Amino acid sequence: MKKNIFRTLFVLTLLSGATFLAACDEEVGIKVGIPQTITSVYAVDPFTGTSFNNTDTVSFNLDSVITENGGKRENIESIELTGISLAITDSNGNVITTQNFSNFKSLSARIAEINGDYTSINSIDSAKMDSIKMNNPIIFPNRTESLNLLPFISQAQFRIQMAGSIMNPVTTKMYLKSTITVKVNASL
Repeated sequence: MKKNIFRTLFVLTLLSGATFLAACDEEVGIKVGIPQTITSVYAVDPFTGTSFNNTDTVSFNLDSVITENGGKRENIESIELTGISLAITDSNGNVITTQNFSNFKSLSARIAEINGDYTSINSIDSAKMDSIKMNNPIIFPNRTESLNLLPFISQAQFRIQMAGSIMNPVTTKMYLKSTITVKVNASL
């Protein structure tokens, strides 16, 4: 009698589990945030002006990122900016610890599709710059409003622009390395 009750419970458990799994929609999955880092090194040639504007074309394979994590492109909900930093480096992108941003008055970071207009990602005004200019790298403050980067980063290539104003002309070639961290939000 006890064996029959256990068999019946076991069979009912298996049937309930199978029914539950069959009823689950494949589109409803676990929500994940996949961290990614995008870096660019900009060469800044000597110039006599007081502002600069450097652009880099970035290649990013979003499909491989989401596939490596068990998802599909249509599972991506958004790409959220989680941080930006800028460093003075050598030509290989290695931070030069003896350098700082004391010659900089302000900075801005922008993103665009290859043939599109730029959208501001973040900026540092002169008041904030005064408090961090002796650092290398410098960290941009967190954005107060959200910005979905999916329209830009979903392309095979997009553009990142670093621009700003400086106090004195740049007399020797320098390199700036931007590091942008994002979180790919998806249902897997």
